[in-house]
Amino acid sequence: LTILFLCLSTNSAWSAAQHHTEPSTDGHATSSTLTLGQILSEVKAKNPDLAAAAESAKSAESQVHAAGVLDNPELGAEWMYTPNGSFVTESDEKNWTIKQAFRIPAAYSLQKTAAHTQVDIQNANYQAKLREILTDARSAYSMYNHAFHVLEFYQGNIAVMRRFAKAAESKYVAGQATQGDVLKAQVELTRMLNMQIELQQEQQTALAMLNRLMDRPAESPLPQPEYPPWRKLNRTYDQLLQTAWQQKPELRSASYNVQLSALAVEQRQSEFWPEGMAQYRSRSSVANGSSYDLMLGLTLPLWRGTLAAQEKSA
Repeated sequence: LTILFLCLSTNSAWSAAQHHTEPSTDGHATSSTLTLGQILSEVKAKNPDLAAAAESAKSAESQVHAAGVLDNPELGAEWMYTPNGSFVTESDEKNWTIKQAFRIPAAYSLQKTAAHTQVDIQNANYQAKLREILTDARSAYSMYNHAFHVLEFYQGNIAVMRRFAKAAESKYVAGQATQGDVLKAQVELTRMLNMQIELQQEQQTALAMLNRLMDRPAESPLPQPEYPPWRKLNRTYDQLLQTAWQQKPELRSASYNVQLSALAVEQRQSEFWPEGMAQYRSRSSVANGSSYDLMLGLTLPLWRGTLAAQEKSA
């Protein structure tokens, strides 16, 4: 009885595999089946965590334009020697000023380099998040694919096993089989029914994972997955390990963070450099006519205790 059941189970599985939709060479199934490529495309387009990582990268890129730019200039207007009881526009002297603070070019270069490094970090973080999410999607799709197709096989085999159990009971009543044959058939049927429940649970879990990754309600249905193609891995473990070390985005992000820390120290040290200031004044006076002033100044970091503490913290 057991040998006959195994033969029928194998034939049932082989028949189901032969009648299944085969995947096409371009990554899309030949009928309304769900492919891994469709899942990955949907995840890339709609996953909220991936979208947040992409926005962080865009935000870092926008900061590059602001880095290394001069501070906003200061504009001023002054009315002097206005007689008491008169309106301010009747003053004897009017001044208009514009003042601009600036630092030495090396300080702006450090800001620009730090901003570019921050962009590199965010891009590496995005790539790391992309690989993490796509890996989760591949794992969930593999679970869903496995559970779906194995469940198909088990459903056909359960129907066959039910007939075996009925036949064993009939033969036992007719005296043509032993009680042990009936018990074996019932035990095998129970085992297969339990396995069916486990596969259904695995399928539902994988379905919920895929829907979450695609930002869909957890109970949303999905089409049946394509029959998994056989693929041969042509690379050794050492080759895969070397590629992982070379292309792992987390390592690139860590390297960029080290560079950013070094730049932070240099930026703190640049605080010890003097800062400049330029001011232009246009004057209109009743007594002296029109004139102008030009002033240049330096801010000297004489009190270095706070700056030294900031350098150590960096």
